[in-house]
Parts: sequence; structure tokens; C-alpha cells
Amino acid sequence: MPPSPLVPISANPIPGTPTRPGPALAAHIPALARLTAHAALSVRLACRRLEQGQDQAALDELLETAGPVLTQALEGVGRLEAALEAHGREREADWRPAATLRVRMEAAAGLLRQADILARAGLAEEAGDSREAALWTLERGLALVPPFSPVPGQDMPIHALPPTYPAEGLPRP
Repeated sequence: MPPSPLVPISANPIPGTPTRPGPALAAHIPALARLTAHAALSVRLACRRLEQGQDQAALDELLETAGPVLTQALEGVGRLEAALEAHGREREADWRPAATLRVRMEAAAGLLRQADILARAGLAEEAGDSREAALWTLERGLALVPPFSPVPGQDMPIHALPPTYPAEGLPRP
């Protein structure tokens, strides 16, 4: 599945209050969260393919989907941060979740690069561990984003693969 294009974030002034960014800027946060979730799901799918012995398919999933989507999400977070700084409306308490998410996304990208190197070196088990660590890092980062954040202190599972449907009966989505 090709990554969906990221909607550009405007650097033009957006109406809002000095302590709260305007609604147009805030509307981009769910898109960034979806990109991050897409990357997490792609990593989980690659892990599943690796478990099934489909090494090349797992590598392709990481290189063709997870990596580019994660890069898009990181670029989007950077543009969002730049737009917020341009408006001078950031507050330290408001920045903490976004900064943590950015650090986690960068760490996950590094872990995916490490997994790629390990897989190419023939160290499948270690590569799988790196992929799992990247997935965990992304999942914990997503828990900070409002559309995905659970009740404080509650873990939220992310399931990569859609539910299976019986051959007959339920319609497929």
C-alpha cells in the first residue's frame, strides 16, 4: 500500500489565541498520527512476514512502506513544529507530547535501519528484535497523540493485521 501524501502545513498565520493554536493547524495532528500508525502497522506486518519465513517480503515492506511513511511523518512533525514556532504559540507543556513523539519516531527509524542491516547480514532473529523494538517505540509514541491516546495509565494495543473473515457469511470491508 503506497503511503498517502501528507497534506502540507501552512506557515501562514492561523487564527487562534496566544495559548492555543488555531484549528487549521491542529487539524494536521490526526494526519500525522495516521502516518505514524501506518508505519507501526507496516512494521508489524513485516514482523509477521518474517515469522512466516518471508524474509524478502518483510524487507520489501520495511523499505517500501514503513521507511517512507515514517520519513513523511517526521517531515510533517517538523513542519508542524516550525509553523507553531513561527506563530510563537508554543508552551512547554503543550510541546512535551509532540517532542516525545518526534524522538520516538526518530528512534524507530534508526531501529528500522538497524534491522535492515542485520537482515542483510543474515541475522534474522536480531533483525526481528530490532523491528519489534521499533514497533513498540512507535506504539508508545502514538499513545501520546489525541486520536490514539488511551485513558492515562492504560495500555493501548495496536493490531497490524485486519481480522480474518470466514469464507462465507460476513462481507469483507
